[in-house]
Amino acid sequence: MTEDINFTTAEGAEVPQHAQTRELKETVMYPQHVQRGAESAEFQASKAAEEASGEGCYICGVTQAELGETIRLEGHHANSEWALVNSLDLAKVQKYFPDATSLDEFLDSKDNLILLCPKHHRSPLYGAHMISGPSWVTQRLQLDNWDLVTGPTTSGTDTLKLEQVDTKDWYPEH
Repeated sequence: MTEDINFTTAEGAEVPQHAQTRELKETVMYPQHVQRGAESAEFQASKAAEEASGEGCYICGVTQAELGETIRLEGHHANSEWALVNSLDLAKVQKYFPDATSLDEFLDSKDNLILLCPKHHRSPLYGAHMISGPSWVTQRLQLDNWDLVTGPTTSGTDTLKLEQVDTKDWYPEH
């Protein structure tokens, strides 16, 4: 049984369940960088190590074994986006990641890579590249019968089934 938690305002009145829509507009100045091509050997090794350890999607926990062969877990640069590597200060990176010896090495290392299912990586309503950080990471902690976009669910299961959607219009896979 799930215990309901009632948050109240300073006056003590409950705020009813409601949806809030906001438009996220972001401008980022990317420094000069090489065109993204195939994933680096370091990226592939870090992703393989995460998968081999049984790690699943950072948000929902689904593993590659559960996804099967047609849908793949994706590597996501969690602490610094790949195109921003030339804007990083190695000394600052080393403050938080002391094992980093170079920015190129750090970029695709396990320290900067997490696994995400396509929904939590690239989808317009749930993906790391598409919604605000606080909303995105909250999905990791929500009740099984709660969907970030639709609210309460009756089944306690995922409302967006990856095998039932066409992901070609989502944020580009990389």
